[in-house]
Amino acid sequence: DLAAINTAIDKMKANGGTNYSAALQQAVTWLNGRTGEDAKRPAYVIFVSDGAPGRSGESINDPNWNGSTQVTALKNNNVTIYTVGIVLDDAASQY
Repeated sequence: DLAAINTAIDKMKANGGTNYSAALQQAVTWLNGRTGEDAKRPAYVIFVSDGAPGRSGESINDPNWNGSTQVTALKNNNVTIYTVGIVLDDAASQY
């Protein structure tokens, strides 16, 4: 439903920074909470960001912000991750 997707994107707020770790940890939590047949299905994460991790993009090398620990856990559990960058500058798009 394109309208639902657009509404969800319009509701996204940075609230003072871009915390990849917090977002990806929520995905880990949701996927780990699957039960029964649902737990046997392939898992996908669509990660949407408008910038590099940190309050002002300064935390690319900080695992508390950059999501590196969570991405490793997801990949180790055969989760497919797609990324979508919205209006990223060159440095953030490379990350």
